[in-house]
Amino acid sequence: MDDFKGKTAFITGGASGIGLAMAQEFLKAGAKVMIADIRQDALDKAVKTLGGGDKVRAIQLDVTDRSACAKAVETIGKVHILCPNAGVFMGGPTQDASFDDWDFVLGINLGGVVNIVKTFMPRMIAAGEGGHIVLRSSIEKMYASGGAGVSNPPKFVGDGVGGVLAAGCRRGTRPAPRRGSRCWRRRSRCGPGLPWPTR
Repeated sequence: MDDFKGKTAFITGGASGIGLAMAQEFLKAGAKVMIADIRQDALDKAVKTLGGGDKVRAIQLDVTDRSACAKAVETIGKVHILCPNAGVFMGGPTQDASFDDWDFVLGINLGGVVNIVKTFMPRMIAAGEGGHIVLRSSIEKMYASGGAGVSNPPKFVGDGVGGVLAAGCRRGTRPAPRRGSRCWRRRSRCGPGLPWPTR
């Protein structure tokens, strides 16, 4: 997808950090943006930062809540660029992490990605208007970092999610992409901090 004008980007974790920066760039490229975050106060601030207007919408969403994700897809409507960006960091020695720590981090950093992709991707394909899924990771997907604790493993797995999605689309999807929906043979996997470009 090279032309973003008239397209809609949906970005979770869009109220701050990389998510907010993505929203700003998509707006510059002519797209409309829908940002989601679990914090309503952060969403309100982000909408002001983005300039408001009819090209910016926001929705409060817990990406670990599948029923909430299902309701969100009905509210948002058509999405052309899907960015399951929401994530948390919990560092420290992995051996000291509790089961609750693991459940919390994996629920958002991995489960949240799965919930958003599983909920939105079938509709994007069925719409037949093309689309792109942007999966964000970090340099930690390249190596094991003791200091990153339980936040490190989801980086490896999240990168794998992007790979299998692309491979599955090359083999065929149900429902199949309509003729001309070449975007389903491409994906973006972003690793902030990497010294070289990634596919």
